[in-house]
Amino acid sequence: MRSPVRNPLSWRLLLPVVGMVLALSPVAGADTVVGKLEDAGALALRTERGVLTIEPWLDGIIQVRFGTPGYRGNYNPAVISHPGTVAFQVGETADAYVLTTARLHVRVAKATAAVTFLDAKDHVLLEEGERDAGVGATQWFKTATPVYGLGQHQNGLLDYAGHTIHLQQANTDVGIPMFVSPKGFGLLWNNASVTDVDVATGASPLGIRSEAGPGIDYHFILGPQLDGVIAGYRALTGDVPLMARWTWGMWQSKEHYSTQDELVAIPRRYRDMGVPIDAVVQDWQYWEAGQWGSHRFDAARYPDPKAMVGAIHDLHVHTIISVWPRFDLGTANLAELDQAGAAFPDAFNNVYPVGFGRWYDAWSPKGREIYWSQIMRNLGVLGFDGWWLDGDEAELGGKTGEMREQSTAAGPGIVVNNSFPLLHTGGVHDGMRRDQPGKRVFILSRSAYAGQQRNGVITWSGDTHASWETLAKQIPAALNF
Repeated sequence: MRSPVRNPLSWRLLLPVVGMVLALSPVAGADTVVGKLEDAGALALRTERGVLTIEPWLDGIIQVRFGTPGYRGNYNPAVISHPGTVAFQVGETADAYVLTTARLHVRVAKATAAVTFLDAKDHVLLEEGERDAGVGATQWFKTATPVYGLGQHQNGLLDYAGHTIHLQQANTDVGIPMFVSPKGFGLLWNNASVTDVDVATGASPLGIRSEAGPGIDYHFILGPQLDGVIAGYRALTGDVPLMARWTWGMWQSKEHYSTQDELVAIPRRYRDMGVPIDAVVQDWQYWEAGQWGSHRFDAARYPDPKAMVGAIHDLHVHTIISVWPRFDLGTANLAELDQAGAAFPDAFNNVYPVGFGRWYDAWSPKGREIYWSQIMRNLGVLGFDGWWLDGDEAELGGKTGEMREQSTAAGPGIVVNNSFPLLHTGGVHDGMRRDQPGKRVFILSRSAYAGQQRNGVITWSGDTHASWETLAKQIPAALNF
């Protein structure tokens, strides 16, 4: 029996070689275990097609990695913890290797290299089918349906059986590669590229297909109750900070208040009517034409923004303001980011109003620091109580594909695509904790990725429209989210 202690996760982050998924069905061809490798903290096996590593993080959380020799896992900013001190044993039978913790048995078949997860009483929870780490990353499972989770999707589905769920950040659609099963477990798929999850029927009813990444990388999380699964997810990706009490109250917002007088009039009217209100929101287009990304008010319409915020606070109401990760060409803030090499070079056409803009690289630590300093020195000093981070999919030019074509500070955009909102909100969270210590972090975000709860973020369902059908779809969307 061994109780290994491993180094923090940071050493295992690897910028992947890009690969594209070429097929939409399980890759044919069995794999075979050819030998066991020495690894004090895991069960490591060499197969005919690569190296398979089964690593305990907690007695109910196991990481599975499969790739070429030397593979240490995919780019994965979601997971911030590291393997704990876990007592486990490794045994061998005629047809399998078995790793055992106090709560889990993990069996690897010698003939196929397929991994099976069993509880302490040897009940099968999840069984792998075919895998392929050579063209992106594809893993099929035999015993996983039904599944829930996978983010927020406007398809009206709670149970995804018979459907393919596309995980790619877009306005109204949030891709989070984490699902839970009523069989008592969850699975966090550690791949930030665009991913499809096929929930079907048959011999391999669940397939996960990512379009980039050098290998298979996921965490299996045992509940067995749902709350236990989510606790394991938080143990990997971070806890939720306590929100300020005012954030749970009545909010007022619209698209959009156009003047200082109009914004202040909203809470004043509520107070005059004796109707409780806790927050009012300043949405976008408070800036001058051509100054999107300046984070400055149009002085003609907002002559004294600091007095405006003060007047709202005098009414015992809080206020947040919308900021975007994009910049009109020619703005001083874009020039500052450019000088640091922290803005994407391509200019994209706006959805509205007409014009072109560029977006900053949220994967760049320097970029995140500059971005925060810009919104803090222009808006935070006015006393705003939180931040509405709009358009943070990032939705370049109103579309969803261009991010995959960018070169980022963390590697090719096709590899890191879906994690933009996590890095973006993380920079604002860290800056607010440091520079606004008297306020609890509050961020409203249009997109999300695994781990984003640790940044004090509330995600809303994007630019939906008012209909009963839309409202009905928000219920399963929110439950799965």
